[in-house]
Amino acid sequence: MNRIRRPSIAELRGTIAHHHAATLSGRVTAVSSLSAEISGLAAQLSIGDRMTLSTRNGESIAAEIIAVRGNTLQAAPFGATFGIGAGAAAFAPALHATAGGRQPRGSLYPSNAWLGRVIDPLGAPLDGHGNLPPGPVAYPVRASPPPA
Repeated sequence: MNRIRRPSIAELRGTIAHHHAATLSGRVTAVSSLSAEISGLAAQLSIGDRMTLSTRNGESIAAEIIAVRGNTLQAAPFGATFGIGAGAAAFAPALHATAGGRQPRGSLYPSNAWLGRVIDPLGAPLDGHGNLPPGPVAYPVRASPPPA
């Protein structure tokens, strides 16, 4: 008889705490094979912030803001821009509150359950063994290297 592992209350609280309560949205105004221009988010995002671009077939492509020009953001997608056109939706999580204060966009919440797993540079699992449970502490994706 197979038993289904049920998450603990602490795991569920951790998962809920790391979901963003609000999402910022804008629109793609221009796109090339290497970047996309987005309007409607320049007042809320800055260089280095992460966002998601939507394709016409409903897929999501992660991107990072690389330039700000007036009211337009330029984002570098982490994948092919196929299916992204003018008017496509662009989303970014709003800053969210946690027990330790406000956490920036672009944070990971690693835990010991990640040991031995294969993940991409953004923390998404690549090994086919399901989602990665979040840990209790946020670590910025961009940070100084640890001391030798």
